[in-house]
Amino acid sequence: MKLLGQESYLLLLQMNLIVVQKIIKVEYFVRNYIKVRHPIERGLIMKRKLIIFILLVAASLAMGCTSYSNSGQTATPANETTTSPTNGTPAMTTESMTVEVSIQNFAFNPQSVTISSGDTVKWTNFDSVSHTVAGADFASDALKNGDSFSHTFTETGTYNYHCSIHHSMTGMVIVE
Repeated sequence: MKLLGQESYLLLLQMNLIVVQKIIKVEYFVRNYIKVRHPIERGLIMKRKLIIFILLVAASLAMGCTSYSNSGQTATPANETTTSPTNGTPAMTTESMTVEVSIQNFAFNPQSVTISSGDTVKWTNFDSVSHTVAGADFASDALKNGDSFSHTFTETGTYNYHCSIHHSMTGMVIVE
């Protein structure tokens, strides 16, 4: 590495001094321009910053106070049966539910659902490729985009299922 001579060193110092002086002049101009010539503009900038800050705080509070839970399960009544009272006991109403599972991004969503005996699970394919739903007691044909398959579970237990085309896709239905 070659050492700089005294003249080169002085030249570098002068250049640095000029740069620092220009920075100070620009900073001085900006400070005085905003403070002296445009106090209204300075006030508007501060008001804008305050409004943006208040909006950000309000938005974060609103997001923190709301609870968003999208587990992919939507329950819809399938049918309703009513038993008539026989000896003065009130009528009992049982509704079977349909729980929806979406097939999206090569996954079942939700991967696990818990239902009651007599409920139905409906799988709908939202992927652009075909998938299947196959368990020990049930199996669908190939489901194209938008196709659905439903199965009603009448016995309690745990039912594992998978896509027979893409074996890494697995899911579970727990019937209580």
